Amino acid sequence: MHSTEGSTDPRNGEGRDRFPANAQQLDNTTNQDSTAYRLTSRSVSWFSVHEYVDRIFECLGIPGFPAAGTPSWCGLDDSDPVKLAGVLDYGQHHALRVDTAQEAACEASRAI
Repeated sequence: MHSTEGSTDPRNGEGRDRFPANAQQLDNTTNQDSTAYRLTSRSVSWFSVHEYVDRIFECLGIPGFPAAGTPSWCGLDDSDPVKLAGVLDYGQHHALRVDTAQEAACEASRAI
């Protein structure tokens, strides 16, 4: 397991206020915010996602990880934060793809 010395570690109960404590808490947050979500912009900022993911990696003390879906990632236990890191990294790559597609669509609309 990776060292978390000098950082908060949600696995030990530190920094729990930054993450939902359980499924019920997550459901309550989701229900409260669902209307606001439907009324907001759907534009994606990759850099904001990247900064968030970096903070999570730092909090968990994870310096490296296998890519999500690879055999080494699949072999990790579901409770291993390294497995979560692979999924978070995959998510930020998806955000980058959406962000760049938005920019391309915006540029194309200006050309028309």
